[in-house]
Amino acid sequence: MKKLLPVLMALLLLALLCACDGIGKPAPTPEATATPAPTATPTPTITMVLSSEEFQSYSCMEAEKKLQIMGFTAIRLSEYPDLSSVEADKVDKIQSITIEDKEHFSAGDSFPADAEVVLRYHVVRKLALPAAAEELKLKEATEAARLFEEAGFTNVSTEVVEDLDKADDGPLVETLVDGRSDFSTSDTVPFDSEIRIVTHVYGGPYAHLTELTPEQIYARCAPAVFYVEIYDEWGWCIKTGSGFFLTEDGLAITNYHVISGADSASITVSDTGEVYPVAGVYDYSAAEDWAVLQIDGSGFQTLEIGDPGYDVGGATVYAIGSPLGLQNTISAGIISNPARVDGGMTYIQMSAAISPGSSGGALLNKYGQVIGITSATYTSGQNLNLSIPLTYLEDMDISSYVPLHAAQNSPSGTLTLSGSKLTLGLGETGSITVTAIEQNCEETVSVRYVIADDEIVSCSWGGWVGDDNTLNITPLKIGNTDVTVYFLISGTETVLDVKTLSVTVTADGSSQISDDSTEFSVDTSTVNVSLFGSGTVWVHAYTDYIGDPDHHVYVTSYTGDSSIVECSWGSWEGNDIPLYITPLASGTTEITLVYHLEDETVLAQEIVTVNVIFGSLTVSETELGMAVGDTVTLTVSCRLEGCDNIAFSWDLYGDPVLDIQWGAWSEDGLSRELILTAVSAGEADMDIWLEECDTMLYLDCVSVSVSVE
Repeated sequence: MKKLLPVLMALLLLALLCACDGIGKPAPTPEATATPAPTATPTPTITMVLSSEEFQSYSCMEAEKKLQIMGFTAIRLSEYPDLSSVEADKVDKIQSITIEDKEHFSAGDSFPADAEVVLRYHVVRKLALPAAAEELKLKEATEAARLFEEAGFTNVSTEVVEDLDKADDGPLVETLVDGRSDFSTSDTVPFDSEIRIVTHVYGGPYAHLTELTPEQIYARCAPAVFYVEIYDEWGWCIKTGSGFFLTEDGLAITNYHVISGADSASITVSDTGEVYPVAGVYDYSAAEDWAVLQIDGSGFQTLEIGDPGYDVGGATVYAIGSPLGLQNTISAGIISNPARVDGGMTYIQMSAAISPGSSGGALLNKYGQVIGITSATYTSGQNLNLSIPLTYLEDMDISSYVPLHAAQNSPSGTLTLSGSKLTLGLGETGSITVTAIEQNCEETVSVRYVIADDEIVSCSWGGWVGDDNTLNITPLKIGNTDVTVYFLISGTETVLDVKTLSVTVTADGSSQISDDSTEFSVDTSTVNVSLFGSGTVWVHAYTDYIGDPDHHVYVTSYTGDSSIVECSWGSWEGNDIPLYITPLASGTTEITLVYHLEDETVLAQEIVTVNVIFGSLTVSETELGMAVGDTVTLTVSCRLEGCDNIAFSWDLYGDPVLDIQWGAWSEDGLSRELILTAVSAGEADMDIWLEECDTMLYLDCVSVSVSVE
């Protein structure tokens, strides 16, 4: 009973509680209350501490890590397209960074932390170096450059550095790879690494020299260049030219064509205006067009001879002479080609202006040294001028000199008859053409005939037309005789040439051509032309003149493929006539030349092969506006047909406003970079040429105008 008491009391208490609200009545439902929605956490904003450009100095991994530390959560990597097909290791390098499609941003700009960040990294292919640094020191610069270009490197350049204040004990050729000179073939570097191949010039001929301004060139060198007048035996001035002194006691240089035909000469020096006679000629070459003079005087200003090994294309040069008699005129330009071959001579081609009267003047380098004799110009072009290098005078003989009139080439002449045999009938008349060409003749020349038997024929002259005259022959009786034609100096018995005509007079008037007297030839059997130009073949043809006026002789051309070339004849010059060849399309064809009678009887024939080469040139820009210090890289490209050995070259006209360097070739060898750096204000025009190297033909040319402020 005692144990149940607590239980009973608990039940009683529960009953009392229930009774307070009524038995069986449910407890009231509590009123509904609004529960507030959870508050969204705001996205953090990140303020940039680096600009987009500054990010590009980091590697891809470094940039990604910095962005993560800053709090960006949506970073994506994107590979920039390959710039090389060479397969090798990848080296990541930031090419660009965009945040919310914004490519350029600055430090201080703000972006949300979940903004999309795209890192584009530039894939750089790595290549093995083709040779070790020590091995490359033993190679020529061009050979070293070729090794790198063939290995796939695209940023290869060569340069010459004049270490004139250093002894000649360093490397002649030094190769730097991204500035490093210690590398081996086991090293690999990006394909677009900077490869600099430096040719060092130590000491050398210019070690003691300083580059001179144009004003200094003129002040120092003009007094050593003189004006020369050439006189005949009557004292008349027949021509003028220029020359320059090598020694104070009057040893001087000029062109041979300046003194050719001279009986005497005098020179005028510019600094004093004094006139001095030319005492004589030590040595000369008519073929190479130079002469070494002795001037009667002393105390002359002189020029120093420069080293020909440094006469390179693009070098600044000055010409001083007396063009059109305007004494001591200076002009400036560059060496357009240091070894231009023309007519078997090697010249220095330059853009420094010269004119008639400049012949014999001085071509000077930028140190005021003479390197050539200003000699000739291409009249069909602009600023295409030639100087004779002084290397032609290395073996000149200055042991003794002779008077001017004794230093002339012996006069000579060539006599040609249009036939060597002539058959005539009684009552007929005939004629032959006599061609007389003189060389180095200052005196009057004449042509004379002598008849062995003047009872058989008589002769008379027609009239001169240029170098040709007509010798008319009239038969008098049946028989044979010779007519000898002499080419001689008038008033003397000096015979320059002689030819004999055999004449046969018959009763029936029959005439014939002797096969042994027929001559037919061409000056070349192969002609190479480009669509940029034209070609010429000289044809030589003659046979016995036929007295019968109904007989005529012809030369006819037949073209194998008229779609490749077309031909036209020029005018006869004696027994020679030019055939002009105009190219129409690239390809090869043959031209058959036939020497025949009117009835198509063939006397002789020749075949000429014509190769037409095509090349077109394009330049990325043809009008440039630059400021001093600017650098522009042009792309020079070409398209070829019929050739593959080509070269690009350039000529600059006007102000010397540019430093010009060739860059790398393309892999296919059809385009190349041309790097222009503006060095001074002015206006200039540049011609860029495409040249076929085997035939030396110019295939195309593009002009570029440059204005530098």
